[in-house]
Amino acid sequence: MQWTEAVPTAAALAALLYLPGYLGTRLLGLRGLLALAGAPAATVAVLALGAVALDVLDVAWGPVSVTVLLALAVALCAVLGRLLRARPIALPPVSRTWAVVVTGATALAAGVLLYAFVLGMGRPDAVHQIYDPIFHLNAADTILRTGNASSLGGLDPMYGSRTGVFYPAAWPSMVALGAAVSDVVVASNMLMLLTGVVVWLGGIVVLARVVAPGAPLVAAAAPVVASSFLAFPANIHVLQGIFGYSVAIAMWPGVLAVLVLALRSRSAAGVVAGAVGAAGLVLAHPSGVMLLAVGVLPLLGHHLAGWGRELAGRGRRVLGTLVRLAVPGFVALLVLAVYTVPQLQAMAGFVHPTRPLGPTLRTAFLSATTVGWTSPWANTVVAALVLLGAVVAWRRPVTRWLAVGWLTTLVLFLATALGGPLRRLGAFWYNNPDRAEALLPTFGALLGALGVHALASLAARALAARGARPAQVAGGLVAVAVLTLAFVTSGAFRTDERLHGWTWWAFNPDHRLTGLAYASREELEMLRDLPVPDDAVVVGDPVSGAVLTQSVGDAVAFIPHVNPSSWDATQRFLLEHFADIHTDPAVCEVLRAEGIDYFYADEPADPTWETRAPGFYGVDTSTGFTLLDSGGTARLYRIDACTP
Repeated sequence: MQWTEAVPTAAALAALLYLPGYLGTRLLGLRGLLALAGAPAATVAVLALGAVALDVLDVAWGPVSVTVLLALAVALCAVLGRLLRARPIALPPVSRTWAVVVTGATALAAGVLLYAFVLGMGRPDAVHQIYDPIFHLNAADTILRTGNASSLGGLDPMYGSRTGVFYPAAWPSMVALGAAVSDVVVASNMLMLLTGVVVWLGGIVVLARVVAPGAPLVAAAAPVVASSFLAFPANIHVLQGIFGYSVAIAMWPGVLAVLVLALRSRSAAGVVAGAVGAAGLVLAHPSGVMLLAVGVLPLLGHHLAGWGRELAGRGRRVLGTLVRLAVPGFVALLVLAVYTVPQLQAMAGFVHPTRPLGPTLRTAFLSATTVGWTSPWANTVVAALVLLGAVVAWRRPVTRWLAVGWLTTLVLFLATALGGPLRRLGAFWYNNPDRAEALLPTFGALLGALGVHALASLAARALAARGARPAQVAGGLVAVAVLTLAFVTSGAFRTDERLHGWTWWAFNPDHRLTGLAYASREELEMLRDLPVPDDAVVVGDPVSGAVLTQSVGDAVAFIPHVNPSSWDATQRFLLEHFADIHTDPAVCEVLRAEGIDYFYADEPADPTWETRAPGFYGVDTSTGFTLLDSGGTARLYRIDACTP
């Protein structure tokens, strides 16, 4: 498939992400780029809540029903905007020259990321062969088949016979809508690129304009600095594909931008728009709570502290004290929840290897451990800019929340990675250091840009006596020189590593991160043209191409989830006893009851495959099976042994 063929899918998903949210937030007072920045999270909030409502009303999830749903949400925003007397909130204007500079810098940063991701993927229908993306691909196909995108049981078919399973389904629900234009694989890939590059960088630019309204250089430098990091989007989004969580991170800076300006302008309608976006983060993934905690609480603390002082000055000391203690109190409740709420305690029980202090600190400042393509100290210039920016942000009360948020995230990452009693604070991330680290690039982009601006300002002041024009030119040249130095000394922001490392590991069957790919190139070609009906049920070892018979092969995988904790008793029975099909009548009874007519066989390239799923290896297919197709070591059979 050519990249040009994926353009309609990308365009449809971009319209889904931006158009409804833009219209709704505009009716609540947001204008221009601010409305665009907050649009994706607002859209996700409506989609996630609307999916539950459609399920209750027994209305199928699809383009028509979702269009009606979004139209109703926009109408509700119109009513709220009128009731709250929404007044326009917009970014401060900039000159045409600076608008061109910021646009060019953003395009450059997007190009750095897309160059590596597009070449690393190879083709728009490349299959994301990592654990989490495999789940999301089959989840999107499940939504297409059932018409149910609710996070409250909509993905039950992914969990065998279990019912009422909670899983945040916002991501696969959007993929399912995009699949109406192409298929779930292409839609997932396009949505990944849109959110990880366009949504994230766009939000960072707008947040930079809000944080430093009088310094457009910060908005120009922020996306460039952002493109230097690997922890996000290269690692958590493109490689690991933890999409529910990572799309929340991508939308996060846009939501922060809306909240910062709404609180600053004390606009009730703007706060509502920001709150809807905040809900979108949490509904995309419950870990969005921590995004809000480390991003919004420091910001809210700044505003509530000022309000508390005002109240105390008017003689209302008790109320003023309570207002100032609101944020510390909420933080205390979050910490208490980590140590007392059973679900969070279970999440804190996930085991991840601890890391030594030195490499962990280096990873925190340089963003993701390198894997051999460039020096492990490659991003030192950017690290220095971030530290300088943190000092600058701390010294100004209006930006101190950025420094506090960055330091908080840094501490949480270190606690999660190093282990010890504080590691439980990483419960929202399943104690996974990579998930905690993924928050640092957003803060780092803003702080690094503030660092660039500080250096440029020093140069401008040094030449101030020669006039405004020479001073501006000197500042601009220093900014360009510093970013160029960062780019050159980091191996073009580690582009080769981002391409041949992180992206190829996810999409290249011959170059996978851990173990063997689920399906080889030859298997994928077979899967793309399976000679079976669309409703055919295929059984096979899920840690093989059999798990892709659903999302790629357009059939139904009887075991659609790689995680053993999701398998029910019937699935486990076949995992252990399918090879007894000729001697054990119970096997055929199960196959007939479940409507299973096809068997996906593969060679146990890894010895653990056969010991973990003995029923799918060593099967006698000489009788009772008809070979329909093959690809590489895989073979697809029609099961005739159970035909009366």
